[in-house]
Amino acid sequence: MAPTKNDTGMVVAVKKLNSESMHGFEEWQALCRGYPTKFASYFHYCRSQRFEDAPDYQYLKNLFRDLFIREGFQFDYVFDWTILKYQQA
Repeated sequence: MAPTKNDTGMVVAVKKLNSESMHGFEEWQALCRGYPTKFASYFHYCRSQRFEDAPDYQYLKNLFRDLFIREGFQFDYVFDWTILKYQQA
């Protein structure tokens, strides 16, 4: 079905939205290149949220928690800023 004259504005808007979305996606990919894909997933999730949406903090926390475990890190309660604080003292 061909778009009617009234639909053409909507078609243009959708095409523009799709190209803007892809441009943003390419920026995330470039920003996250060389890092685990969880970072791109995080940015994609955050950018896709609407203003009125409530973030799923558990989902976001688990993204990085799972990555932390997969990379073999241990939660030892030692943070970069803690180390710096004691080195300066």
